[in-house]
Amino acid sequence: MKHHKIMVTGLALTLAVGLLAACDSAKEQETTAETAPVTLPATESAELTEAPTEEPTEVPTEVPTEEVTEAPTEEIETHRPTREDWDESDPQNPYYNLIQVGTAFDGKTPVYDGRYEFDHVICHTSDGAEFYSMQDALDWLEGYGGNIQMDADPNVSLKLDIPDDGCFYRIAYWWKNCDFVMDYGVIYDDQNKQDGIVGYAYYSDLYELDIISGLEGTYVWVIKDTYGLTPGYYRMVESDDPNSELYYGYDLVAALEEWPGLPNGEILPD
Repeated sequence: MKHHKIMVTGLALTLAVGLLAACDSAKEQETTAETAPVTLPATESAELTEAPTEEPTEVPTEVPTEEVTEAPTEEIETHRPTREDWDESDPQNPYYNLIQVGTAFDGKTPVYDGRYEFDHVICHTSDGAEFYSMQDALDWLEGYGGNIQMDADPNVSLKLDIPDDGCFYRIAYWWKNCDFVMDYGVIYDDQNKQDGIVGYAYYSDLYELDIISGLEGTYVWVIKDTYGLTPGYYRMVESDDPNSELYYGYDLVAALEEWPGLPNGEILPD
């Protein structure tokens, strides 16, 4: 029995020593594994590459839609050449040559550039200045307004550029053999059918004519829409409309195309 215990003890001791040695060996291997450098097989897959990172994308937001607008265009040059801009020998020089620029309101009578300079004084302005050119007289009054009185017979129809600057312009050409074409305003016609007298005066604003008393039974040619009147020939009558901004009433007689033109427009009666 005693011998058996010793053997057991010896066996246990042997196992303990073996187990201790195994533990020491395991620790030694573990220590070696921790300190030994790790080498990978030299293969392409062994190269360390950074994991691809996606760039952060902003959360799409709704793009505001703007109205499509046309690209800005350059302003059109509106400068009307002056006398100094023209060569005197140029056959198209409107100061020295009658250059046709259209027809009168009748659609037939030739109309020439109003800058043409006659060889004699044909008009004067309300401040006493005299002019050989109708357009020169208007340019003189630009920004101020005023009256122009015809002094002679041009014997032609002229296209006039009336300044559109809010000022009032009046051209009196009663019984002169001439004709004018404008872009706006009215032409007063004081014709009296009983004695055949025909006379004209241009008013850039109908209201300036309308405030004159005693015009019942006379006529006016409206060149462009104004005060609710479309282009045409109107007879001035007593107004019965208390809400009208005009003192007279206007009865349409004929279309603007019925304009008499030359030589029937301004002929001094015998």
